[in-house]
Amino acid sequence: MSEKTNQYKTTWYFEVVAEAGLGIDNDTGEPAPVYTKFSMDHKVPIEPERYEEMNIDVAAYLAETLNVPVEHIKSITEAEYNENADE
Repeated sequence: MSEKTNQYKTTWYFEVVAEAGLGIDNDTGEPAPVYTKFSMDHKVPIEPERYEEMNIDVAAYLAETLNVPVEHIKSITEAEYNENADE
C-alpha cells in the first residue's frame, strides 16, 4: 500500500505471442512477441481468488483493445516481463 495515497496498486504482466503479428524482430524481420503490463490503483486489497478472475478479465480487455484473439495473450510473471520487455 502506498503511504502517500492510501491506495493499493496491482499490476498484471502479459506476453502477446508472435502469432498475433504485433511485433517484429528487428534483426530477422520475423514476427516476435511483445510484452505489456496493466496496472490499477485501488483503495482495498484484492483477495487472492479475485486476482485470478481479474487477470482473465484484463487479458480479455487487452485482446479486445489490441484486436487479437484472447488466446494470443499469455499471463507472465513480473520477472519474465523484466527479462523480455524493452523499456
